[in-house]
Amino acid sequence: MKTVICTALGLVVAAGLSYPQDMPGAKTSGEKKCDTAKVENRAYCKGCDAFPAATDIEKGACKKCKTQVQQVSTCVKAAYRCRMHGDSEVLHSKRCCKPEVKDCCNEIITLARVEFKCEACNQRGATEKEVRHLKEACDGKVARTCEKSGTFPHGGEEVKAEGTPKPADAPK
Repeated sequence: MKTVICTALGLVVAAGLSYPQDMPGAKTSGEKKCDTAKVENRAYCKGCDAFPAATDIEKGACKKCKTQVQQVSTCVKAAYRCRMHGDSEVLHSKRCCKPEVKDCCNEIITLARVEFKCEACNQRGATEKEVRHLKEACDGKVARTCEKSGTFPHGGEEVKAEGTPKPADAPK
């Protein structure tokens, strides 16, 4: 019995080394997945879990944490950051403010690592071969997606802001 538990624990630990895993059997059918329509190779720092700018890389390492950066397939999406809907910041798929409002509805680029995910057991990997299924005979299809799949703008629904945008000169 001890051997079975240790083996199972070892498999769970080994499966989770490179990616955080979703709960097996979790509902994902209603989730709008990322289409990974625009993919580029970008520098990625595993130490910072970020995409450093070229100016933040020196001799192939991140200036902030000194970890070697690696080129990874990256899903690239654009959205508009809006601050005119009350106290919270909202991401839109298009501008809601007039162009003359300079401090709002500015285009931002969101980046996410491309990954592969089994649709049956939800296990993930950086490549299709790195997906470690929960069962040897898992019959799930492995599909390319991104780590932010299901959250806007990488799939998922855009959060609808309450009300209309406030004028730029409105008191805060």
